[in-house]
Amino acid sequence: MRFCRPFYNSPLIQSYYVAHRQELECLSRGKWDSDCLMVDGMVSQFGEQVEELWRGDEGGTGKYPPPSLRALLELYLLEGVEESHKHAITIYLLLDITHSSPTKTETSVDSFAAAFAIPLGLVKLIQGFWFLDHKDYDNSLALLFEPAAIKPVSWQDVRILQSLMCQGEHGRALTYLQMMKPPFASSREARLFLTVLLSNRCMAEAWGLLQQHTTEINVEEL
Repeated sequence: MRFCRPFYNSPLIQSYYVAHRQELECLSRGKWDSDCLMVDGMVSQFGEQVEELWRGDEGGTGKYPPPSLRALLELYLLEGVEESHKHAITIYLLLDITHSSPTKTETSVDSFAAAFAIPLGLVKLIQGFWFLDHKDYDNSLALLFEPAAIKPVSWQDVRILQSLMCQGEHGRALTYLQMMKPPFASSREARLFLTVLLSNRCMAEAWGLLQQHTTEINVEEL
């Protein structure tokens, strides 16, 4: 069986993320957290060791994307990190490689997931993140809302809402909040959820959320 030569245009992919991070910083206007790319949140789960690993390679910035396929594979040598996190980054990069390739064959992610017995729910979740980072909000939410997709965890809910709000997608942020009903454990998250509701003039829902979750500790802040 003959294999095609791997196609990985690192500078092209890197230029997109550099530009998108700058765009988010401009859009945030100090009101939103501009560090809301889903892939950056995924990479942050590895801690500083990934930044050191990817900066050590020639042309690497320490941030996503990795400077080479070898740098990607070195993630699997890191200890103390769940294997699913490593698979998630690989799936995400395969999507970037697929969409930056002239042929754009959609088989690489499916083949990778099948070879390593990766659950379909994780694949759909990462695909949803990829579409969100590429401003395809409809496809992103459709994948995230699929029953088969793994439900996002708390930090992912926050980033999804921050990303949508930062880019002016207030209505879609409200749809996500109402459909997913993410729990929150901090005043920071409660403020974000309230802001989404108030930005969409959902006063009754915001008031209900406030009454339900106000405590003696956070009452003044909220």
